[in-house]
Amino acid sequence: GNTIKAEKAGSLNIKVNYLLVNGTVAEAAAAKTITVTFIYVAPSTTLGDVEWTVNKTNADFFLPLGDIQAALAGSTDTDLPSVAKVGSITWADGKALTEKTITVNGVKYGKDGTAFDENWITTIDASTLYVKNSAGQYVSAAGSKIQTPLYIKFNFDYTKAFPAEESYQIVLGLKKAGATVNAFEIPVKVTIKSPAESAVTPFSRLSAYFVGDNAVAYGSADGTDVTYNLFKLYKDMGAEKTNVAFTETLHEIDGHTCTPWITTTGVAGDISVEVYDNAADADNRDNVYSTREIQAAYTVFGNVHIAKIVDKFNLTVKSEIKEGALEATAAANASGNGVSPIKVSLKNITAKDVYGEAYNLTQMYKKSGANYVEDTTEPMDSRIQSVRVVLADDNAKEYLAIEDHGGNQFAPTETDAYSYFSVVKKSAETALQNDVPCKVSLVVLDKWGATTTTTVTITLKK
Repeated sequence: GNTIKAEKAGSLNIKVNYLLVNGTVAEAAAAKTITVTFIYVAPSTTLGDVEWTVNKTNADFFLPLGDIQAALAGSTDTDLPSVAKVGSITWADGKALTEKTITVNGVKYGKDGTAFDENWITTIDASTLYVKNSAGQYVSAAGSKIQTPLYIKFNFDYTKAFPAEESYQIVLGLKKAGATVNAFEIPVKVTIKSPAESAVTPFSRLSAYFVGDNAVAYGSADGTDVTYNLFKLYKDMGAEKTNVAFTETLHEIDGHTCTPWITTTGVAGDISVEVYDNAADADNRDNVYSTREIQAAYTVFGNVHIAKIVDKFNLTVKSEIKEGALEATAAANASGNGVSPIKVSLKNITAKDVYGEAYNLTQMYKKSGANYVEDTTEPMDSRIQSVRVVLADDNAKEYLAIEDHGGNQFAPTETDAYSYFSVVKKSAETALQNDVPCKVSLVVLDKWGATTTTTVTITLKK
């Protein structure tokens, strides 16, 4: 017949008999020999698109060769084609990466900024193609036959990948085994998407510590500084917290630039704040009971090319003693003629910190035999610098004196675990004609530099 058919690619010599115009038939030795070459014709010279969402667990995307695979067959079934990147990666519209500017986290890349590194986009494994094994895993195609579906491996680095609204383009060169030129050069669209919310370690506040965008910290005080770690305001992030950075807004007020709270040494997230200054001329703009705007920025996966998750809030550092309760009960009020000391027991003073826990205003005592001795397990609370008694109004200053107990304002009651303070009537040559109510205050200075006061009424009887 007049039809020829090839089962595989290759060349075939064919003798063609033909009739000359003069009626002579050219055949046998006079026939012409022609060579017919059969090649695979791929129905399509395109590959699919590559779309990868930034994540920490799956760094690879496998693109099937699909319909063009048969056209890349070698001289034997195990002669597999090879793949390589052709030229530079571009934007999907073919423009060079240097022709456009992309801004992420305030940093410009491309035309008006830092040059793109193609490793931020993707790399091609040019060492081998891949096949799927019986377990559905992608493994090297070495030793496989051309009839087995083949895949190209794209690799992404979640710490550097550059998601963008516009896709990229990479041109792949595909050549047969042993060939020196590419059989195909095919552009492939590569899209990198920002990580799904479910894939990102939650970076969120511990909401119970906030009222709106305002938070209060107490920290640990030593009488000079208060230290605190800002991560205590957030849910635990495990190792990802190394990708969180804190900054603060340092305002200039009346020529005064605020002193930083965030430390540059030590543990990430630490702040150090000066204690409250009780001097008359102190402004305390940097100290305990001042407020500072803090910004927390989470660099997702440590990748600066992904938009950061930013949280801003106002932080006020306060005293956990002052924010508690110091209250004289009705039983603390006392009266007497002042000739004999008028005693006020601290048993009748309620002292609780901000957490509702009672604290010791002075050294506590315990019974030992017939006597009370110091209880070494119950000293004055370590968060207290001093507790003192103050004559609080004009009557008290005119008519009362605070009794001294061996250089101390307090003495053990010797009847229970508490101490007391006492006042006496000042010496006077004139007798009282009326009862005199006097105000006497108990002033607590804590290690945050804050003072807390409660007042009792002592009535001096005529």
